[in-house]
Amino acid sequence: MFGRSHSDELDLADAPDSDLADFGETATRGFSDAWDDADSAQTQENAEAIAEFGSDPEDDTGRDLDKKSKMGVLLLALVVLIGAGLGIAAQNGAFTTQADEVGNSIEGGPILALDAVRVYEAEPTTVELEMSAESTDLFRAVAGEAPEPDDRATLKLPPSVGAGPVLWAGRMHVAVFGSGVGTGIEAGQLCAVATLVTGQLAAIDVAGHGDACAPALAATGDRLSCIGNDLVLLEVWSDDPGVPGEPPPATSIRFRIEVADTADAVLSRRGWLSLAPSPTPLIDAAAVLGGAPGDDVSISSAGGSLVGSCTLVDRSDVVVKLLPS
Repeated sequence: MFGRSHSDELDLADAPDSDLADFGETATRGFSDAWDDADSAQTQENAEAIAEFGSDPEDDTGRDLDKKSKMGVLLLALVVLIGAGLGIAAQNGAFTTQADEVGNSIEGGPILALDAVRVYEAEPTTVELEMSAESTDLFRAVAGEAPEPDDRATLKLPPSVGAGPVLWAGRMHVAVFGSGVGTGIEAGQLCAVATLVTGQLAAIDVAGHGDACAPALAATGDRLSCIGNDLVLLEVWSDDPGVPGEPPPATSIRFRIEVADTADAVLSRRGWLSLAPSPTPLIDAAAVLGGAPGDDVSISSAGGSLVGSCTLVDRSDVVVKLLPS
């Protein structure tokens, strides 16, 4: 339903950063079969356990042993029947299996497919990020070249930029902080960008918003989920969970706010957030946000050094474009 490839006319090399040009291969599989249902318990019969004691009915000792033996057989049969009943109940869903219990912690468990209906929770509308990073580093990038550090002062960019992962309405996002970032985006002056990166430094997904963004960022479509004076939420995808399979995990987040310097160059404040090692690093690091489109929400960085508020955007009709695989 959602294309993974684009025409050859799209020149990703024109991007001011190497995110799109060197995005690497994304997984063609999603999250839906990251685990299998646990097999139901199966009972086994042991013939030796029901061997008869004594065969001579005239032998009192033999009869006593025979009675004890039959009692043991009855108890064993009862245990077998109970075990079989438990197995049937498990198959019918009467009990929660271990796979069910860990299902929500598997990458993709809380993430809805691209075309799934969004579900909004009323709370919380004020959250503190589980993990975040902040940077004042300034770079200059010429189209087709890697960005280089540039210490020249600029009044066009916020003095710092921060970011961290947020889970909202069954979708993963990156909150990008910056003084006046939302105002600058609305005025067409700034661009906010977030990139999911694998442990091999390959870009899984790139999300950007703002008229000042490089044309190549249009390859991933509209990603804006919330906008305020000092905060934006950008929707990101490590893969489509509607596609079978397990994608490579995103272990880091690149983020930046950029502005045009010349016709062929941009200046940017940018930073890097390394996620804590875990089976599901992106989801485990995300703060869960509530609220529905039109609601005002407040997000602070881990530790509270950065605080921003924004208004949630209705994305129910937005077609998300994934990076070509």
